[in-house]
Amino acid sequence: MTTINISRNHPLRFRLQPWLCLGLVVASLALTLFSSPLVSMGSWNEFKVDMVGWLIFVLGGAMRWWTALYRMEGNPPQLAVRGPYSICRHPLQLGTLLFCISLACFLGSVTCLVGFAVAATVYFSLAIPAEERKLREKFGMQYERYCQVVPMLWPRFRLFQTPENIHIDVSSLAHELRRMAIWMWLPAIARAAAQCHSEGWWPHVLGVF
Repeated sequence: MTTINISRNHPLRFRLQPWLCLGLVVASLALTLFSSPLVSMGSWNEFKVDMVGWLIFVLGGAMRWWTALYRMEGNPPQLAVRGPYSICRHPLQLGTLLFCISLACFLGSVTCLVGFAVAATVYFSLAIPAEERKLREKFGMQYERYCQVVPMLWPRFRLFQTPENIHIDVSSLAHELRRMAIWMWLPAIARAAAQCHSEGWWPHVLGVF
């Protein structure tokens, strides 16, 4: 769900939430990189996990880009309820979550996947409710009815609807393109880390994670 001009003056626990999530992600990555590899490089298991990672990565990128096409900018603020917003309330966050899952696949690590799952749980239990409270205050029953029909995160494709023509906000697309220029390096960095992780000279101070 997205609008423009929604206040971000949340209580302290919401402002600290991104740092808590980041800490959980960094901790899971550290456990992954300094433990023995779970999937051997060059094996069929590594190939299959890698292919799953690429599929999820592409899906995440497609979801974020699709969402950028339907961003509702304007004055007064409007409620976005078409395209990706017609099948789930937070498609942009879903795309980001898919990126994180793909990273765990590229690293071949269950620990990394669990760490991301915990971080995502913290985020969706704190940040999303705070955002939705603001949206309920701004849009009232319109948003309440929207929430009753459209799921928060898991897409319900039978709800899909879109107008024949849409207004594309170029600034939103440019903003997402800048973000994608960063996200596109994720597979390369993860694969480089996985390669180092599998080398004999790499310190494996923990067991298999």
